[in-house]
Amino acid sequence: MEGLNQCTFTGNLVRDAQLRKAGESDVAGFSIAVNGRKDGDTLYVDCSYWRPTKVVDYLTKGKQVLVSGESTVGTYESKDGSVRATMRLNVRKLLLLGGGGGSQKEEDWGGF
Repeated sequence: MEGLNQCTFTGNLVRDAQLRKAGESDVAGFSIAVNGRKDGDTLYVDCSYWRPTKVVDYLTKGKQVLVSGESTVGTYESKDGSVRATMRLNVRKLLLLGGGGGSQKEEDWGGF
């Protein structure tokens, strides 16, 4: 039986999305901060969005988004030598929720 790997997050962009080429495809890379129930309990999620042509200009710092897709976990060594875990979301669906000083109008780019 095949497993299910589906995650959905609502958060604010930490910085503007960066558009890059991956082979012949465009991919937008961005991070979101997902606030927890307690102050200081924030989850940072790195995201890769493979269909960014219409939406990349709207993915700016502070904007609130809802993202859904498959997650992967990796590790890296920090400057102090400790090993840290990272979470990356391969975004399949993206919904712009507003915030960050922009319009509160919802823009649906991913078909939720």
